[in-house]
Amino acid sequence: MKIDLKLLKILSFALVILLVAPLISASAFGEEKPLEYFNIETTATGTVEAPPDMAEIYITVKNESLSKDTAQKENAQRVQELTKALSRFKVEVKTTYFYNYQFKEEEPVVQPMTGGSSEKPVKYVIKYVVESGLKVIANDVKEVGDILAVASNVNNSYVNSVQYGVKNVSAYKRQAINEAIRQARESIEISAEGLGAKLVRPEQVRVDFGNPYYYSIVKSAEMAKLSDTYYPQPQNPEPIKITATVYMVYKATLK
Repeated sequence: MKIDLKLLKILSFALVILLVAPLISASAFGEEKPLEYFNIETTATGTVEAPPDMAEIYITVKNESLSKDTAQKENAQRVQELTKALSRFKVEVKTTYFYNYQFKEEEPVVQPMTGGSSEKPVKYVIKYVVESGLKVIANDVKEVGDILAVASNVNNSYVNSVQYGVKNVSAYKRQAINEAIRQARESIEISAEGLGAKLVRPEQVRVDFGNPYYYSIVKSAEMAKLSDTYYPQPQNPEPIKITATVYMVYKATLK
């Protein structure tokens, strides 16, 4: 059998290439290492200011008497009187609570001293108290001062607090969220650039909201002690601040 030397050389060379090529590839070019990932975290807060366009006014009507029936009757009359007085404003009046209780009150008895005792005899009387809580929703903040005046001038009526807010808070929440996300994203991009890293994808996003209200406490009960008439007070509430805090986590890898 005659062997073709030329063909044998070609086959031998091909076999050597097949055996050596993987070694050359591994040593010369190296195997590609798997990417190493890590997280970049940040927190940012977006704040939007809005002029208040509504207010919630909390009022207590309190009556007390030696008679339970009298206390209840007078309280109902005062609530009705207050509700009627407020009807000329752009308001909604809601009852938030109603309860009654009783307590013992000491009343010293004046009488001649007898015997060797130096103590004055004391008798106790039972007093009945009825309280009604009202929430007045003012749809025009310009009327708040007059509403406070009317409420405080009704006997046994006390303004507890005024809470300002905005009707369409959702629109401002969106603005606050967008601002917070913009700041968070910008912070992460700066961090990635400083680390020489490439951002891959967001891993986690959490949004928390602040209280979108401004509180103004009105101590009308103390004012009533100084004057028989409570006059309208100018109301200059601060802008409502709607805040959104974003916690953001991005997966990244070194370039």
